[in-house]
Amino acid sequence: MQITADTVIRTASIYQGLTARAVNHETYRYNWTFRGCFGVAPHLAAELWNMLDDADPMSDIRWVTYFLATLMFLRTYTVTPVLAMIFMKDEKTIRHWVWVFIEKLATLDLIRWEYRRMNDNGSRCLVTVDGTDFRILEPGPFSTGWYTKKFNGPGLRYEVGVCIQTGWIVWINGPFPCGEWVDIAIALSSLVYMFEGDERAVADKGYRGYPEFFDCPWRHLDNQQQTTRKSLARARHECVNRRLKEWGCLLQRWRHSLDKHGMMFRAVANIVQLHIMEQPMWQVEYYDRVNNEFDFDY
Repeated sequence: MQITADTVIRTASIYQGLTARAVNHETYRYNWTFRGCFGVAPHLAAELWNMLDDADPMSDIRWVTYFLATLMFLRTYTVTPVLAMIFMKDEKTIRHWVWVFIEKLATLDLIRWEYRRMNDNGSRCLVTVDGTDFRILEPGPFSTGWYTKKFNGPGLRYEVGVCIQTGWIVWINGPFPCGEWVDIAIALSSLVYMFEGDERAVADKGYRGYPEFFDCPWRHLDNQQQTTRKSLARARHECVNRRLKEWGCLLQRWRHSLDKHGMMFRAVANIVQLHIMEQPMWQVEYYDRVNNEFDFDY
């Protein structure tokens, strides 16, 4: 059953305590409020639902309520009793459907490695790659293998690859315990086997030592043009990481089973990917085969 943004707005306004007149009278303000509650604009929420419906048809309009509860859970990472109160449902029921929809969102086929070749201009480096950490509760028994200095505590690490030409997410790998897996070890375990020919990735200093795979900052080799374009590519990658952490389930300390973290991360990554597809990020001008005075074959 396909729906429109109006259906999403009418359903959400019931639980937000708003009348149709109030929603229509202050459309801009309502869209801002809607995004604050559910993480995406109404038309993107409708598009997400329709994608899920294409993959696994859903015939009951009442399920839109549980879909919105799922988006609110991911956005705010609130506890189940609060969700149950807002959406006027039984706690056990809403908990069940939230995880059903998270699993559905995680299986959307929006992140593909082949997307890195979109708008390919012939550069060797098609993606930027970096690891990003997320806080978790201390697993038992205690182990330093979970420790990350970013939070001075336990965490999970994911490897994220972003297409340089489009800003789309094209690669996700994880989760890994932060203390046991540094960024370069994660990349060497899987990502490097995905490269074709002389392909490489733009990365930060943590990936030095493998110039055949990663183009890192090199003060003694890079000219000003190289330094600038690498910095812009890495900065745009950090913006993607920031968009992921705008979702409360990734920003706050994870309190559910670690087995569910990967599914939740992929659900959020698909939502962020759809947002980037709809509203492209700032463009990075990158080319690494001409006017490259220090372009050595290491």
